[in-house]
Amino acid sequence: MGHMTLLNNPEEARNFIPHHCVTKADSSTTKLRVVFDASCRTSNGKSLNDILLVGPTLQDDIFTILLRFRAYKYVLMADIAKMYRQVQMNSADSPWQCILWRESPNTSVQVYKLQTVTYGTSSAPYLATKALQQLAKDEAKSLPIGSVVTLRDFYVDNLMTGGATTDEVVEIKQQVVELLKHGGFPLRKFATNDNSIISDIPQADREEIVQLGDVDYIKTLGLKWSPSSDNFVFSYTESSSSSKTTKRAILSQIASFFDPLGLLNPIIVSCKILMQHLWALKLDWDESVPQDVYTQWQDFRRQLSLVQKIQIPRYVLFNTATEIHAFADASTKAYGACIYMVTRDSNGTTSST
Repeated sequence: MGHMTLLNNPEEARNFIPHHCVTKADSSTTKLRVVFDASCRTSNGKSLNDILLVGPTLQDDIFTILLRFRAYKYVLMADIAKMYRQVQMNSADSPWQCILWRESPNTSVQVYKLQTVTYGTSSAPYLATKALQQLAKDEAKSLPIGSVVTLRDFYVDNLMTGGATTDEVVEIKQQVVELLKHGGFPLRKFATNDNSIISDIPQADREEIVQLGDVDYIKTLGLKWSPSSDNFVFSYTESSSSSKTTKRAILSQIASFFDPLGLLNPIIVSCKILMQHLWALKLDWDESVPQDVYTQWQDFRRQLSLVQKIQIPRYVLFNTATEIHAFADASTKAYGACIYMVTRDSNGTTSST
């Protein structure tokens, strides 16, 4: 295993990180992942994460990245394969990342030190992102477009970029791929709303399209996007109807919605108001809810399944005739705002939330 080295002298180890496996059924590449628990307290009561500096945030937040992604007519997505493992740790620091490992129950346990940035350590996102951005700065003269895009359009290991024409996006793709090769960061899971952009990308390096009924989609930063229709789509996985209706069960269902752009807020806010009511009732986590709450929640559940019919256009057209319309309102229980664009061109009028 290239990312870790056997320690012949176990006394060189400075810290041990527990690890275990998790399965991620909806991943198109790595179904089985290793999770390292650097927050596990050691014999002195502190964990490795307790003493690590996290580092500043270097990239735009997810909301900004997604908003910009909606402004491109043609888009390109990809991610870096095993990003953290591509970044070497300083040899003086690797003894703090030791694990116990054996190939099978029939062999003795050995001590290894992890030589690359490790998922589960609090400084990992900063270290990997800093390495990526330093690479982009180093290559700014030879690959100027690739440098700008790498600094602007990555969210950790996810590339979400685009342009006004397919030629522009092809040039972005070529420069970013070349730039990342120089740092040992291979790109994979390519996806686009125009397949001519990735015609030279092997099928194995393209994102796997998921088919759900008559809708095809891929996951992008937790959102579902259909490349063929160029719409954001939503799904709802209903919890077992036989399970007890408790505060824990209701919160688990509400928390399963990931909506960084706030497109489902009119629905989710009603659920959150119900959750506030449960807190006011001072119910235990696994206590059955009162009958009136149960009835209200069952009504919500029937409606929540309808989110699967919602499709929001990804592309927001801007031109000199674009207008921005905004509405805001409040009640005693909630407040909210909605902003949408209205654009007129030769094809008519379009509006986007």
